[in-house]
Amino acid sequence: MIFMTLKTIEDAKKLSRICETYSDKMEVDVLTSRYTVDGASLLGVMSLLGLIVEIRPITDDYLLKTYFLREVEKIGAYEVKLDG
Repeated sequence: MIFMTLKTIEDAKKLSRICETYSDKMEVDVLTSRYTVDGASLLGVMSLLGLIVEIRPITDDYLLKTYFLREVEKIGAYEVKLDG
């Protein structure tokens, strides 16, 4: 699971840009406990400012997910691995 705190408008823009880059290969959902928005939608991502969000890439391509994870980690996202 990948998480990020959307502290500023710049954070939202960076995340949305990365998601848009991958939008032709996979979908990326950005979730809170109540809402799910398309990661490529800047307005959708901006509506979650101030919250800790889960970033969920939707693909079975492990390599693509790995590249995506590396890019979002550069802007402050972090991965949480659950045991079990």
